[in-house]
Amino acid sequence: MLLAIDVGNTNISFGVLEGEALRHHLRCESARARTADEYAVLVRQMLDLRGVPLARIDSAIIASVVPPLTDTMVGLVERAFGIEPLVVGPGIKTGMAILYENPREVGADRIVNAVAAHEWVKRKAEPARPHGGGRAEAPRDVAPERVVAPERVVAPERVVAPERVVALESGGEPAPGVIVVDFGTATTFDCVTPKGEYLGGVIAPGIQISAEALFSRAARLSRVEIALPPRVVGRNPVHSMQSGIVYGYAGLVDGLVGRLRRELGYPCRVVATGGLARLIAPQTETIEAVDDDLTLTGLRLLYERNTAPAASAPPAARAGDLD
Repeated sequence: MLLAIDVGNTNISFGVLEGEALRHHLRCESARARTADEYAVLVRQMLDLRGVPLARIDSAIIASVVPPLTDTMVGLVERAFGIEPLVVGPGIKTGMAILYENPREVGADRIVNAVAAHEWVKRKAEPARPHGGGRAEAPRDVAPERVVAPERVVAPERVVAPERVVALESGGEPAPGVIVVDFGTATTFDCVTPKGEYLGGVIAPGIQISAEALFSRAARLSRVEIALPPRVVGRNPVHSMQSGIVYGYAGLVDGLVGRLRRELGYPCRVVATGGLARLIAPQTETIEAVDDDLTLTGLRLLYERNTAPAASAPPAARAGDLD
């Protein structure tokens, strides 16, 4: 079994994967003061509560955006399971060309999400949303009434010629790019080209920290639960703030995705992940699917690409090192 560890600024996610199946998904707080020994005890206890045989954990991979916790997680894996983990960082094979000005400055979680999202797009049997002739079919995770008309997603005149995009192996339809929206401590938008190249994206303040700034700086506004209000027009302070937070971020997502699509100039699918994705996504007109486990899936893919025999590694993987 593979133990995938995603270290974020707020929480640490632990995924136990058997083949492609995610068997267990655990979370704890990103406590920087904890030692590797403390984390080892905590993780072993959490796995024991889920009935996971500890002896079956024979491999591990770590992606961390909190440098002080990276070595701590390595120590956790070594102490708790007696194995050396793979750490996402410079030198790792991603199978994806990193077109950022300085690849070392890209957060590990953003690359992991991009890898998983590109695979998600390739697995889709259906092509990108059509650009004319009625409403698009509702994706699995979006209510039909929330699906935007195709002409509002990408204007037809902005779609590039077919030769500029990669054809899917099945059917020869144009392969779309993908935009990943991650609702974490920061809300990030990551763009991947149809060829599977990581372009970069957008980093915006996260929902929680934006709300905390509002609560702390406005003397007469008390802290409220981040939840869907009964209507957009709030009739009391609580509902007014909830409306601003939820619908305000839904508008931010739709606005940025629209600008990204226009600038990129080719069709893009949009997938969301992160703690508040399922709250915000249904209120948007651009997010097509929500995958709570996108990062853990990406970690599994990276582990497989870096442990496969060198001779079988595809050329793109050798050219896509995170260096």
